[in-house]
Amino acid sequence: MGDASLSYDAETDLESITVTGEVSAADIIGVTHQKGFGTGRKKLWDFSRSDLSGITTEDVISVLERFKELDATNKAQATAVVVKNQADEVLINLFKATSKDILNRTMPIHVTTSKSDALEWLEAIVQPKKQAS
Repeated sequence: MGDASLSYDAETDLESITVTGEVSAADIIGVTHQKGFGTGRKKLWDFSRSDLSGITTEDVISVLERFKELDATNKAQATAVVVKNQADEVLINLFKATSKDILNRTMPIHVTTSKSDALEWLEAIVQPKKQAS
């Protein structure tokens, strides 16, 4: 069973989810029930210290169905996912393709093995909040 923690940085509007250990669909879905999930316009999922080898196609579908349920209340405009290796990258890209092609979700998703690359991409893709005048 994996362990997941959720944090939000209001200054950068970044919601970070760090998942460690052997991950199941239940672990990922469980995070979505935590207070504060869906708060940030930029979302970073960090699986760099996770084992995603037990995730099945059915798991991908169940996670995506949960995300689809949350679309109306989720403030995220883009999601970056950090993984530890190419095999995990392939799995998350399957998730990304399924999200777009089957569930018609259009949120930009970037998959990388570099946390700095993920953060740079989020900064480039999500425009800063407009300041009140």
